[in-house]
Amino acid sequence: RIIERTYKVLVEGLVDNAFGAVDAPIARSTTDYRKMVISAGGKPSVTNFERLEQYETTTMLLCKLESGRTHQIRVHMGSIGHPVYGDQKYGSKFDIGDRFFLHSQSLAFAHPITDEPCNFESLLPADLQAVLDSVSDT
Repeated sequence: RIIERTYKVLVEGLVDNAFGAVDAPIARSTTDYRKMVISAGGKPSVTNFERLEQYETTTMLLCKLESGRTHQIRVHMGSIGHPVYGDQKYGSKFDIGDRFFLHSQSLAFAHPITDEPCNFESLLPADLQAVLDSVSDT
């Protein structure tokens, strides 16, 4: 029952470490039910990341989840001062329309009946590629 999920995430600021992890419990906010927060009483949550590319004011990360909490990457990246680009709910100062720069790149798991590996990948959609092109040109 192990599922591996990886996400391409453009975050604000320059991430110093080539690799890292955010290990912080997540719970629902007591003041806004639509928002999640870091909380000692929350559920264990770990997001591992690898720095893929740095631009002038942003960093592209590959994030791999050890847990699957609601808004996990958004909460964890915001908590370390690198909010997801365009995610104003969790601290981004940029508005890129109806979404933010968080892309589910791959999903892998063993088939529940045959136990054969199942791997699915998704290319970056055109709208996020346009955002990436605009920040990488600066």
